[in-house]
Amino acid sequence: MTRIDRYIFRQLALALLAVTFGLAALVWLVQSLRFIELVLERGLSLGVFIGLTGLLLPNFIAVILPITTFVVVLFVYVRLGLDRELVVLRAAGLSQWRLARPAMVLALLSAGIVLWLNLHLMPISQAAFRKWQFEIRNEVAAVLLQEGVFSSVGDDLTVYVRERGPDGALRGILVHDSRERGAPVTILAREGRIVNTPQGPRVSLLDGVRQQIERSGPPGSPPRLAVLSFSQNSVDLARATRSEETRTRDSRERSLSELLHPDPAEGLPPRLITRFRAEAHQRLASPVTALSFALIAMASALTGQFRRHGGGLRMTVGIGAMVALLAIGLMVNNLAARDSAAIPLVWVHAVAPGLIAAWWLAGAPGLPRRAPPRVSAAAAAPAPPPAPPRAGGRPRGGRGPIDGGARLAVTFPLTLSAYVARRFASMVLALLVALTLLVALFDLIELQRRASTRPDVTFGMVAEIAGLRLPFVMLQILPFAVLLGGIVAFWRLTRSSELIVARAAGVSAWGFLAGPVAVALLLGVTGTVAISPLSSMLFARAERLDQAYLRNTGGMTALAGGRLWLRQADRELDPRGVAILSGRPVVAGSARGGGGAAALAAAGTPPDTAQFRLSEVSVWRLSAEDRPLARIEAPAARLEPGRWVLDQAVVFGPDRVPAPPRRLELPTELTPSRIEDSFASPDTLGFWSLPAFIEILEQAGFSAIRHRLHFHGLLALPLLCAVMALVAAGFSMRPARRGGVARMIAGGVTAGFALFVLDRITAELGEAGTLPVVFAAWAPAAAGLLLALGLLLHLEDG
Repeated sequence: MTRIDRYIFRQLALALLAVTFGLAALVWLVQSLRFIELVLERGLSLGVFIGLTGLLLPNFIAVILPITTFVVVLFVYVRLGLDRELVVLRAAGLSQWRLARPAMVLALLSAGIVLWLNLHLMPISQAAFRKWQFEIRNEVAAVLLQEGVFSSVGDDLTVYVRERGPDGALRGILVHDSRERGAPVTILAREGRIVNTPQGPRVSLLDGVRQQIERSGPPGSPPRLAVLSFSQNSVDLARATRSEETRTRDSRERSLSELLHPDPAEGLPPRLITRFRAEAHQRLASPVTALSFALIAMASALTGQFRRHGGGLRMTVGIGAMVALLAIGLMVNNLAARDSAAIPLVWVHAVAPGLIAAWWLAGAPGLPRRAPPRVSAAAAAPAPPPAPPRAGGRPRGGRGPIDGGARLAVTFPLTLSAYVARRFASMVLALLVALTLLVALFDLIELQRRASTRPDVTFGMVAEIAGLRLPFVMLQILPFAVLLGGIVAFWRLTRSSELIVARAAGVSAWGFLAGPVAVALLLGVTGTVAISPLSSMLFARAERLDQAYLRNTGGMTALAGGRLWLRQADRELDPRGVAILSGRPVVAGSARGGGGAAALAAAGTPPDTAQFRLSEVSVWRLSAEDRPLARIEAPAARLEPGRWVLDQAVVFGPDRVPAPPRRLELPTELTPSRIEDSFASPDTLGFWSLPAFIEILEQAGFSAIRHRLHFHGLLALPLLCAVMALVAAGFSMRPARRGGVARMIAGGVTAGFALFVLDRITAELGEAGTLPVVFAAWAPAAAGLLLALGLLLHLEDG
C-alpha cells in the first residue's frame, strides 16, 4: 500500500471498528434485556448474564458487518469528497479504481471475518448459548417470589405470596404442588421464609395447613378433603431436570458439513433438511454480500460529478438500494428455507448487485455518453461588484450599525440556538429511524427463523408482526438515539468551529443548548403521549398474531401447567376476606381446556359480555389473616357479569365434611377483558389508559407493580431524553485542538450505555419489589442529570 492507501484505509478501518462494535453493543443491549430476569429471578450472578448474552455477539456481528461496511465506505468517501481530498487525488491522476483500492481491501477483510464467523465461531457460540440457556431454564432452582404475583416454578409448582417484608419474611403463602400426578397438594401458611440449602432453595413455612383432594370412592361419589395442620413445614423449589435428549439442536448450532449432510440417524423431516441446506448456502453467500455492499457504497460515493454542496442524491440512492437489497434478501432466504429450488436465488442476490455496482464504478461501459451542458456567455460572465457603501458607513439596501447592532445582539443567541436545535433534531431523527430499522431487522430475522418450521406461516405474516412492533422498538431506542444523534451533531459543530466561534462571541453553552434540550424534551413528550398509545395498540396486535401464528398458545392468559390463577375480594365469609381461584381455561368449541389457552365462548362477542369458562376449578376462601375458611371444588365455572357461576360445586367447610353438589355463585368485580389484560405485558397498554387500569387491577386484588412502573417510566421518558442530550453535549463539545476527541466521544457512548443498562436493571428490580417503583423509574434520569451537569459546569467554567 502507498501512503495514500494507508491514509484512507486507516480512516475506513477505525470507523468500521467503532460503528460495528457500537451497533453490535446496541443490538446486544436490546436483544439481551429479556435475560436480565435470569439474574434477578433465578439468583444468577452478573457474570453469568454477561457470559450468556456475550455468546450472542458473533451472530450479531456476522449480520451487522456487511451493513456497517457499506455505511463506513459510503460516508468516509463522501466526507473525503466534501473536504476536497478526492478532488486533489483525482487531479493528481488517480483513477476511480485506484481510489477504491483501500475500500476493496477493507471489504475483503470484512468478507473474511464474516466467513470465519459463519463457519467456525457462530456454530460454537450458538451451541454453547442454547445448552447454557437450556440448563438455566430447566435446572436452576432459585426463584425470586414477587409480592402479589403467582410465581411458577417449572410447569407443576405455583407459589403465591401476599406480602414480602423488608427482612425477607413472607406472609400469606399459597403453594400448589402438582409434581405428583393425580394427587396435587395445596399448602396454605401464614408466614414463611426462603432458605438456601446445598440441595437447592426451599420455602420454610410456619403455621399452616396441607390440603389434598382424594377421589378414592366409587365413580360419582363426592371427593374427600384431607387436611393436615402443621406448625412448621418446608417445600422444595428445585426444578425437575430434563435430559439433554429432549433438546433439538437448531440450524445455527450445526457446522457446515452437518447442514449439508445431516446424519440420517437423527430422522429429520424433509422440511428441516431443506432449511439446513438453505442455512448452509446463506452462510457461504454472506461474505459475498459484504463485498457487494462495499461496491455499492463505492459506486454511490465515487461516481457522478463533483458538487461542492455534497452528493446527497447519490447517498440517498445508495442507501435506498442497500435497504431494498436487505428486504429482498430476507424474502429470498425465506423462500430458500421452504423450497430447495430457490437456493440459487441466494447466490444471485449476493453476486448480482456487486457486479452491477462494479460495472457502474468502471464508468458503465456500453451506455451512451451524454454531452456536457453548454454554458452561455451571460452565465459565464463574472458577477458585478457589490455596491459601495453610502456616506456614514451604511451599505445600500441594508441596515446601518445604529439600529442593526442592537437587534443583532438580541437575536443572535436565539438564532444560534434555533440553528443548533435544527441540526440536532435532524441528526437525532435520522439515527432514530436507522437504529429502529436495524433492531427491527434482527427481530424480523428471528421471527423468520421461528416461522421456517411452520409451512403455513408466510413471509408476509412475519413481516406484519415485525412491522407492528416498529413503534414499540422506536420508543425503546429513543433515548439512545438522542444520545448518539447529539454526539454526532455537537461533534460536527465543534469540528467545523461553529460552536467555538459562538462561544468566542460571548454565547455560553447554556444559551445554545436550550434549543437541543427543548427538542429532546419535545421528542420525549411525543413518545409518551402520542407514540405510546400507538405502540401499545400495535404491539398488542403483534403479540396476538405471534401467539396465533408462531406460539399456538391461543391467548396471553396461559400459565404453567395450563391453569389460570386469580385472586379477588370475598366479603361473604369475612368483611376483608379474599378468594383464590384456579382452573383450566376452556377453548371455544372444546369440552376441555387445551394447552392452557383462554378463549371466549363466542367469536365476535364483546369481551365484557362474553362468558369466560374454566374447568377443574378450585377455590380457596381465606380470611384477612390468611386462615382457610372454606374450599370449593367444581368441574366447571363460567364468568357472568358480576359473578362466578360454579356448576356441581362441592363445598368443604371448616369441619371438612363435603356438602352436596349444587350450583354456587360467587360475586366478583372481574370481567374477561380484565382477566386477559392482567396477564398481558404493560407495553400493550397506552399512557392514557394506564392510570384507570392500575386502579382496576388493585381493586380486583391483582398486583399492579409492573403497570405502575411502566407508567412512571413513560412519565420519566422526556426527562431521560433531555438528560441524554446534555450528556452528549458534555462529552462532545471539547475543542478538537486539545486532542482526545475519540476518547471523549467513546466516553459519551459508554455513559449512555451505562444509563441505558441502569434503566433496565432498576426497572427489573422495581418489578421484583426490591426497589420502590418511583425510585426505580426516575433514578436513571436523575443520575444522568447529575453527570451531565457536572460535565457541562466543568466545560463551561473550568
